Amino acid sequence: MKPLSPLILTLSLVVVVMTEARLTNIGLICIDDMGYADPSCFGNPHAQTPNIDRLATEGIKRTNLYVNSPIYSPSRVAVTTGQYPARWKIQSYLNTRAGNQSRRMRD
Repeated sequence: MKPLSPLILTLSLVVVVMTEARLTNIGLICIDDMGYADPSCFGNPHAQTPNIDRLATEGIKRTNLYVNSPIYSPSRVAVTTGQYPARWKIQSYLNTRAGNQSRRMRD
């Protein structure tokens, strides 16, 4: 009897893992200038955010997050590319084309 090739064995293991794995949805919500306790699910008594509260209750609510930059534009570049924003020449907020050019940033 001829042994199975490593490629066939690997592919069969991947198919088994994929069929047994439960598919999950992952949603990343990026909000500019929102504080930690702004939604009501984090304790804000003044603002009612029922939809965000429902997402937090039914899913996983994270309470600790690290971002690449305190400014939204470079953080968005880091999340969408998986690279440092400076590699894409985005170090600050995006402005007009002339404003970006004066700061040597891309549009």
